[in-house]
Amino acid sequence: MARDVPVGQQIQAQDLRTVALGVDAAVQSVDATGKSTLIGKRAAVNLKAGSLLSPAHVTETLVPGPGEVVVPVALKPSRLPARGIQPGDRVVATAVSSGEAGRGLAQDHQARVDRVGQPDADGLIVVDLIVPAAAGTALARHAAEGTVAIVLQSRAG
Repeated sequence: MARDVPVGQQIQAQDLRTVALGVDAAVQSVDATGKSTLIGKRAAVNLKAGSLLSPAHVTETLVPGPGEVVVPVALKPSRLPARGIQPGDRVVATAVSSGEAGRGLAQDHQARVDRVGQPDADGLIVVDLIVPAAAGTALARHAAEGTVAIVLQSRAG
């Protein structure tokens, strides 16, 4: 990278520079002949000047897309499937609010996993969920109350 490019920004020709390196075959990088294919794509992560560019660092789609929002949900491991979740998984974020007369009102939010963080000092795992914009504030409210659990949907098709 010739200069810093923040996540989501389109990559321009002046953002890239070609260098000669001896790189092990196990290291994923973009060959100089593929430089032109990167122009116009978006940074999938923050790209720092001087860093080596990998195909995984660029994307054609911006997250969140139009009509979507990303909602961070901090979860105890017991509120996640034991097999784990990964970016791209389709999930249901189910939340229970206290209702009238102590009855809980359940609300389900269809979502897609964007990122899964590492457990923090309290053991909580932050999961970034992509949801329709209309559902974002309700899910964020439930996340702030700590009433969300994740249900993993089928990974088949």
